[in-house]
Amino acid sequence: MGYGIALMFILVVLWGYRMFSQKVPDVVQARPDVVIHATEMTRDFNVNSAEVNQKYGNKIIRVTGTVTQVNQSGSVILGSGSDGSEIVIGLDQRHQQDVQKVTVGMQAVFQALYTGYEAGGVDKGDDLLSSLGATIHLRSGGLIKEN
Repeated sequence: MGYGIALMFILVVLWGYRMFSQKVPDVVQARPDVVIHATEMTRDFNVNSAEVNQKYGNKIIRVTGTVTQVNQSGSVILGSGSDGSEIVIGLDQRHQQDVQKVTVGMQAVFQALYTGYEAGGVDKGDDLLSSLGATIHLRSGGLIKEN
């Protein structure tokens, strides 16, 4: 009985070591599930956000768009035009230096993992921010190409 418990303990320790020592895959190096322009993506969310949320759920997205904001702490925002929608891309730690490569107004291609959205709309009340378009969130991203 004592050997069984010792064996079980060793197996648990080995499993724990394996789980915590695995490297997180680099989403930027992976093959994207969806390739899309920021304008098209935000338009889809503004038309039918629930359906599109299911479509993009936990998928790797390669998105092209115009940089509207660069946060030196590791995020980039792509705007989609006059509807107020935006795509917020949180950069992976391995790609933090990408914020140095982009500037506001330039076209860029990013790849990241879709994690969710916040829907905007005029039916949400009188709050100006809630009347803006959708905010789409991507994480673990990085720059693929700058133009």
